[in-house]
Amino acid sequence: MSPTDASIHILIADDHSIFRDGVRLTIDRLAAEGFVVAGEAPHGRAVLELLHHIRADLVLMDIEMPVMNGIEATAALRDQHPGLPVIALSSHNDLHSISDMLAAGARGYLLKNVERDELLLAVRSVVRGGTYFTPSVAPHIKEWMQHQLATRRGDGLSEREREVISLLCQGCTNRQIADSLQISKRTVDGHRERIMAKTNTRNLVEIMAYAVKFGLHRH
Repeated sequence: MSPTDASIHILIADDHSIFRDGVRLTIDRLAAEGFVVAGEAPHGRAVLELLHHIRADLVLMDIEMPVMNGIEATAALRDQHPGLPVIALSSHNDLHSISDMLAAGARGYLLKNVERDELLLAVRSVVRGGTYFTPSVAPHIKEWMQHQLATRRGDGLSEREREVISLLCQGCTNRQIADSLQISKRTVDGHRERIMAKTNTRNLVEIMAYAVKFGLHRH
């Protein structure tokens, strides 16, 4: 299949030529699905330079590369080419790597042992405006999202305080919350006081409104 306007042009960024060759071969085998290799780059700076000369609809980005790593390159693409999505393609399955790529603007995360069908699914999902994260990184994604929510709120609520808020939203009294969490009513009273201080609320109604706004009622 020859490249057409309907094709998905993919730029591969990885410092290992052997790995790039393997990814290229996989994409070539997906030609019938409209996938085309737009180009290859051994580091992030080369990605930015190539984009002056080629069309790319998506970048498969390694993380650890010389000159400019994948995190730096993804952040640069977010600023210089905001409509160009990035899927991280890495051997790293750890919170630090995943959170750094997401914070930089990546819309997907795959591991280098990805199978052909999953690559196809990920690229299609992201090019259509969605996201895709390989299932094995899901716990790290959840942890990162919880951290982001807490950071945006800036409230510093503890896990126990979030549990108390959720139970308050279910209509529980302080005594019922104490029984449910197996703590004293006095401890629950203290949690409510700290919750109001941290969220700048004054009563139960305001706590519940805050909880709905930030999704804490479903904790």
